[in-house]
Amino acid sequence: MSEPRRVVVASPRTRAARSGAPRPVEAPYAGPYGDLDHDWNITADLDEQTELGAVFVRTLVRAQLRTALGTGGLVLAVVAALPLLELLPGLTRGRLLGLPLPWLVLAAGIQPLWVLAAHRQSRLAESAERDFVRLVRRP
Repeated sequence: MSEPRRVVVASPRTRAARSGAPRPVEAPYAGPYGDLDHDWNITADLDEQTELGAVFVRTLVRAQLRTALGTGGLVLAVVAALPLLELLPGLTRGRLLGLPLPWLVLAAGIQPLWVLAAHRQSRLAESAERDFVRLVRRP
């Protein structure tokens, strides 16, 4: 039985960085193997669900998964650190404006962190999608 054919998959950025010669900004992306096929289009690969199209989609999904895991790790670290606040005796018994300090820490300290984490996750996921759309819409 013959071995499956190996395909080299390299990012256009990596290929350009290794070549040493900068590609002109106005030159469109010519596909993974240069100007061999002037009719090559990423959109066609995505529509026809080719292996190359699947690679592009997997790259997008991995980028979004990476940002989601990073944001989830940040949230998990904050949640895991909350019980450590009990080790600070002044914080658990203190009051500010008639409210217990742990409540203020949760309301005024932690809630803005959740909002910032959600905003970061949304911004990074949209950035990955914009990069993907920019790649797909190239002529």
